[in-house]
Amino acid sequence: MGFGAPMGPMGGMRPGDTKGKEKSKEDEAKNPRIFKAKQYKFRVQFCWQERPLMQRLEKREKETKGQATPGNVAATTP
Repeated sequence: MGFGAPMGPMGGMRPGDTKGKEKSKEDEAKNPRIFKAKQYKFRVQFCWQERPLMQRLEKREKETKGQATPGNVAATTP
């Protein structure tokens, strides 16, 4: 069997099966298919500042070296 092949008896529902899909009017009222979403009057804007890979790696290296100095270790140890 390949991808998308029908599954056996334990595999769930097959396309076209309607068993258990009947909904009452109460279910439809509680869970409508379409609902009106709220609209807000503000915008969200993002500003992307590109940082090349070399700059990110250098920054990471500086941060790891700064944390490994003996003065910082002694200051953070209780």
